[in-house]
Amino acid sequence: MIWIISTLLWYEGLNRPQQSDYLLKNFNTKLECQQYILENKVFLIEQLFEEMKLVDGYKLKTFEYLCKEEKLLEA
Repeated sequence: MIWIISTLLWYEGLNRPQQSDYLLKNFNTKLECQQYILENKVFLIEQLFEEMKLVDGYKLKTFEYLCKEEKLLEA
């Protein structure tokens, strides 16, 4: 099992939040993931705004970072 950063995104005009997973980094524990978010929030937000601020004409209203546990797929 690994932990990844996932973002819940709320857009104007959509009734339900969208989810985006940040797959460039993974973590061994939830605490490591949370610590990374805390220490790198500006970098993560800049990257998020660059890619997700406006998607298919929908404007981002708010968002929330969370750490999500994922199972590793066996090769």
